[in-house]
Amino acid sequence: MEKLNYIFSFDEEKCNVGKQKCNLKTFKIEEELDNGQKVCVHTDIHFKSKELSPTQMKLMKLLKRVYKSQNRRAA
Repeated sequence: MEKLNYIFSFDEEKCNVGKQKCNLKTFKIEEELDNGQKVCVHTDIHFKSKELSPTQMKLMKLLKRVYKSQNRRAA
């Protein structure tokens, strides 16, 4: 039987983009290997603001797409 160790972490920060207040929420799942190393298995980022300009929306979509492509891994 194989033993797997996972670490779940959640973080919420208040930040400012320009003059707008927003919340940035991150959820991360890491696998702890036998040698003590931690490997990121999944990261989820949520950005919430009351109003975003079209430029800011494009930036957020671009960041999300780049981050997802870097962290792909076979199941």
